[in-house]
Amino acid sequence: MSAPIIITVPNNYLAVEEMDSDVVVDVTSAPPSRKRRLDHLTWEEKMQRKKLKNRVAAQTSRDRKKAKMDEMEHRLQEFMEANKRLTSEVESLKALNERLLSENAALRSEAAARTVAGAPGPAESPQQKDGPPPAIRAARMLLTMLLLSQTSSRTSTLKSTSTASINLQTPYYKKLAQVLQERLNMSQTGKLESALKELKWWGPQQNTWNPVKVQS
Repeated sequence: MSAPIIITVPNNYLAVEEMDSDVVVDVTSAPPSRKRRLDHLTWEEKMQRKKLKNRVAAQTSRDRKKAKMDEMEHRLQEFMEANKRLTSEVESLKALNERLLSENAALRSEAAARTVAGAPGPAESPQQKDGPPPAIRAARMLLTMLLLSQTSSRTSTLKSTSTASINLQTPYYKKLAQVLQERLNMSQTGKLESALKELKWWGPQQNTWNPVKVQS
């Protein structure tokens, strides 16, 4: 008698048992899938298959490493470019800072110089710096001469001096002294030179010129 044949069928099939048949239908559930055994392969085929699997795994690992390195190189390049850009910006800012500091120092020195120059002090007019104009000096000299002549007329006993003082005591010389004093007072308003130009000095050009001759 031959050995029975076992056939595995799905669960929806029913087991049919016939007395006269040698076929036995097994309706039990299929066992869970397990790693297929390679009993049918020779030892050389198993080694070849293992080498192939190792080669594939190594290639996959190299691909992953290459992708990771490419990504890291790309990010490193971006960081280097950003570093160069920031370095150039820092250099430009340093130069700008130095220029602003120098300008600030120059402005501070100018402000200090202006403060010292603008300190309150006795104001000097251009006439004081350059001295009195010639017309003022001449008027002052004439007025001084008149005053000295009047003073000497009171104290001198000489004949010539007395005669000259008598001449200076005339109303015209008094008027001349008064006019000169007024012109000197006008010098503060800057009108002395124009007034002196209009003043007609006593001399031969006058119609009433008749000086008293001084006898020596």
